[in-house]
Amino acid sequence: AFARAHPGASCVAVVAEGSLALLVALSDAPRADAGTAVRALQGMGLRVHMVTGASAASAGAPPPPAGGEPPRRRLSGIDHSWVRGQAAHLRPPTGAGPTEPFRVFLRFVHIPKCGGVSFLREAPKRMPAHAFVHGGESFFMDQRPAGVPISVIVREPRSHVYSQWLQCKFTRWGQAKTRQTKGFPAGNRSSLTDGLERWLAHFVAQDQGEVAAGGLAAGRSFGCYSPWNMQARYLADSRCYSPVPEPRNRPAREAAPKPAPAGPPGLAAALHRVHHHDACVLRPSASRALYNLDRALVVGLVHLLGPTLCLLEYALRANVSSDCRDGGALTMHVARTDHDVPRHSLRDLSPRHLELIDRLTAVDRAVYRHAQCRFAEDVRQMQAHLRTTVVPEEVLRGLCPRRGPGEEKR
Repeated sequence: AFARAHPGASCVAVVAEGSLALLVALSDAPRADAGTAVRALQGMGLRVHMVTGASAASAGAPPPPAGGEPPRRRLSGIDHSWVRGQAAHLRPPTGAGPTEPFRVFLRFVHIPKCGGVSFLREAPKRMPAHAFVHGGESFFMDQRPAGVPISVIVREPRSHVYSQWLQCKFTRWGQAKTRQTKGFPAGNRSSLTDGLERWLAHFVAQDQGEVAAGGLAAGRSFGCYSPWNMQARYLADSRCYSPVPEPRNRPAREAAPKPAPAGPPGLAAALHRVHHHDACVLRPSASRALYNLDRALVVGLVHLLGPTLCLLEYALRANVSSDCRDGGALTMHVARTDHDVPRHSLRDLSPRHLELIDRLTAVDRAVYRHAQCRFAEDVRQMQAHLRTTVVPEEVLRGLCPRRGPGEEKR
């Protein structure tokens, strides 16, 4: 009778000297503004679910599934083990005390030459207290522990390939890599583009080799980058395997590659993982790359790194700093790292250079077009919610025209 009189409450019996002395009803009523917060989230197009350790009566009877959503279920010990396993991947931020909570843990897919170093330096300034971000040059699924939000930045493909070439030719890292191999067309070091056409033609010539090798690494990348659809390869998780170890000209100070635990179907178990810069599948799955791109919490663009940081701040805090508002995101100071690459422009490239680059980046161009529209739509939604201008509409239209009410989403 007491429980029926207090529906949803937890009943506690107090016993004194062997006899029932008191019945206490404990309940945790929702805050007065909880409904407003839920409706605001739903107005942003988000589905709101409740995860609770309370009894079904306390939580309220769950509504039946609607709109194709997965059925609700109670959490179990298996869920506890999964969460505990995921927590093993987390490390506290520097200076955090033992009782300070982890509010945000963000993974970053660092595609080479896509502003990753600058993003990792600037992102913590936009994140909530005790939040931290982790990211290294690795494939999408390497940065995807289940339930952990992920971010990625992409770059206009022509600019991306040109930057790879300059990194390989001019930087200490690139020169150390390429001097260990034969045939890198460095050309005249005083010229930005001398040797570029031969470098691009080397990779274009691998197109037939991919078919002949059945998808294995076709030719060398001179120990540096392979420009074959690099962004799509990272997003589609197109890994590289080889039935033999790396060539003997590997520097002695580097450890020999370890056998991969598993490889693509049809290959022997004793496979060796090729460095992730190499291209095995020259044209990775565009649908897979786009699917993973849409799973990211934040999709940014290199040439709009300021607004990308504002998007990140909004995604994690539901608000933005003053320098993001009223168009300030386009002029905000963002520390960029050039890796000692000389100043350059796409105007340096000849029509022949552009033709060869386009042959190497067909899938990347599809990924970039999709990312532009995703970025523009996210910025428009952010601006509508905050009632401010982060990026002017004419800039967003240049990325992706606004869709009409009856136009389907791509």
